[in-house]
Amino acid sequence: MADTNTSFESVINLSEHLDLSESFSDDWLNGRHVLITGGAGALGSNFVRRWAKAGATLVIGDRDAEKGSQLVAELRQEFQRDHVAFFVECDIVEWKSQVNLFQEAARLSLHGGIDAVIANAGAGGPDVLGLPNRELPRPHAPPDISTTMTNYVGLLYTVHLASYYLAHNPGSTPCSPKPPVGTTRTSRDRHLLLVGSVASLTPVVGRPQYTGSKHAVLGIFRALRATSFLSGIRVTLLCPYFVDSAMVAPHIKPLLEGTKLAEMHDVVEAATRLVADERISGRALVVGPPLQRSESQGLLVPGFDPGSIDDIRIWDCYADDYQKVQIFTRRLVNALRQQELANELK
Repeated sequence: MADTNTSFESVINLSEHLDLSESFSDDWLNGRHVLITGGAGALGSNFVRRWAKAGATLVIGDRDAEKGSQLVAELRQEFQRDHVAFFVECDIVEWKSQVNLFQEAARLSLHGGIDAVIANAGAGGPDVLGLPNRELPRPHAPPDISTTMTNYVGLLYTVHLASYYLAHNPGSTPCSPKPPVGTTRTSRDRHLLLVGSVASLTPVVGRPQYTGSKHAVLGIFRALRATSFLSGIRVTLLCPYFVDSAMVAPHIKPLLEGTKLAEMHDVVEAATRLVADERISGRALVVGPPLQRSESQGLLVPGFDPGSIDDIRIWDCYADDYQKVQIFTRRLVNALRQQELANELK
């Protein structure tokens, strides 16, 4: 049985549907201390450069020490401030490595805490599970599940650590989509951004591990956004399509020839909106090629006719999860809320 009381969305601090025509200010990022995993990669480095330009300090976690160190050197040279970025070598599938990353990020912070955690690190590549299995190796060896370990287990480690460090961010207050009247915007925040993929929404044929692990990211987000308010943390999700960049592997490009891809600028701006605007909570953005609305199907479809393209590149997905909720969900969240209130009174 479902409960149709829409006030549940306000209970979990879910913000309203995003109006992507509304502008946001880069000034909101100024002074933020941001930790990003996979920050030296193609997507991560674009995030880092954009947010450094807006005045944020970035702590870049990545396995590639050469690229990470080079990126930090370039940023310090460009912005002429040593505190613009730091690099910490990190393998996110190793728990102790991630613990060290978070400890270093807090230590390097001018205010002693972390305002935003970007769970961006990911992996893809060939998948043995997506190929015909005609012959087992001798002796039987386990399949390569490094994609799953990075995209799922590594992300779980990031989420677990972020839930502690964000909740204990000095000078921050619990996030709210509607700040109390009279309050002013500050640089302190408690934000966890999960980076999924279009594979979070639809299968990528031949890549069951990648598809499954990115579906898992979506599932974590949809569940987590109903309870993160208990720690005053806002959770968001970004799901980019194939991006027109070096991120697309050479052997994949022929399969995409003649189709439109997502633009890196659109992906970066969508992420920047989520990171900058502390009023956004529990929302997910898909970023893809230009799309148009199909009035007959009520869907977004690829727009190849220049005369009819609506040019929809970014949209809010799974926006209505909590308009109707199971009684179990409402009762569980209310019980957790009451327990948290009781703990505060102790």
